[in-house]
Parts: sequence; C-alpha cells; structure tokens
Amino acid sequence: KRGCFLGILCYGTSTPDYTSDVNNCGYKGKVCSTFWSNGWGAQCSNGVCGPAYCYNLFDFNWLTGNCQDVSSDTSNW
Repeated sequence: KRGCFLGILCYGTSTPDYTSDVNNCGYKGKVCSTFWSNGWGAQCSNGVCGPAYCYNLFDFNWLTGNCQDVSSDTSNW
C-alpha cells in the first residue's frame, strides 16, 4: 500500500497502472518515448505508447503508431 502525507511526502509501494503510466506502459519499466515523427510528448493509452500531441494537420493513428498527415484527407474536412 502507498500513503501520502499532505500530498507531498509519500511512502510505501504501489503497483503501476500499466494501462496509463508512461514509465510502465504495457509492462514494468517500458518508458514511452517523447520523440515522435510529426509529434511530441508521451502518453500511454491501454498499455500502448503514443505522442501527447501531433503537429498541426496531423493526427495519431493507433494502428500504425504514427502521426499521419490528414491535410489532404477529404474525410477530415
């Protein structure tokens, strides 16, 4: 169990949330990168790493694992 005093001093151990912890994404010790092609930052969603943000006119595709250019995709207009 983990406890905190005034939200500052924490003690004990806890199990990481492998579905959302960027330092334990999917399994213990897997750290999500903060460097992405056409994006930056890190997030862990359902145990899969992805960028926190994609550049303007790009959107993250969880199937391919890339920020994709959607500027010419007519379904995104």
